[in-house]
Amino acid sequence: MILDMLESALCIPKLYYGALFGLGFCVYYLFEVVKTPRLYCASNCEDLNEVIEHVHRLHPNMPIAATGISMGGLILGNYLIQKGRAAIGKLKAGLAISVPWNVFEATKSIEKPYLNLMLNWHLCDSLRKNVTRHMDDEIREQLGKGLDIETALKSTTVREFDEYFTARHFGYKDVQDYYSTATLHDKLHRVEVPLLCLSAADDPFQPLEGNPEDFCSKKKNFYHRLSKSCQNLTLGLNIHCRKPNRRSDTFKR
Repeated sequence: MILDMLESALCIPKLYYGALFGLGFCVYYLFEVVKTPRLYCASNCEDLNEVIEHVHRLHPNMPIAATGISMGGLILGNYLIQKGRAAIGKLKAGLAISVPWNVFEATKSIEKPYLNLMLNWHLCDSLRKNVTRHMDDEIREQLGKGLDIETALKSTTVREFDEYFTARHFGYKDVQDYYSTATLHDKLHRVEVPLLCLSAADDPFQPLEGNPEDFCSKKKNFYHRLSKSCQNLTLGLNIHCRKPNRRSDTFKR
């Protein structure tokens, strides 16, 4: 789906150039192997910052906008929060789609039976596969320093994987500490770049009570559009728009 967004941008002549930034979490879908001993983290935006700086060096006079979907939206949000006013000279605007604003509420939601929990199992399985299938022995050895890889590979939910792997991998005390840092809904006042956000009231990753509706009227450059029944926009487009050209048309609109 991300590739369809990039294709859509490139199909509009002389207006947009596209750049794709793939997270370690997405390696299972986009690349053959993880090339550095680090996977994904929703609160860490060092890699995103490096990509933005690189694009600026290549095109110093070109305005840049960034789009983040689901966890990518969390990383984009944390970038804007951590940079504050310094982000004004880096990004012209941001678009966040299907973001789990409150990670604690999102985690509770995807642990509810039955469909949400099944989705949780699927995501956890993908995370385990990132560790077992896409790393050579050298990288896995570096990655596993200070971690109990075997316990992490027995995880059955995303929360368990984050507790045994992600939180420790990125130096957090525990999963509560990690989720507290990654959560956006209580830090949006620090965003200084115009940010458009698209959410759904029935998104299994972000229940309605976790959406930042109360904040929208307090910040002029924060725009939040809430749909009543689109579920997770990422999943919906993948399920209902199987043909690539149909997904591309959706993003163009």
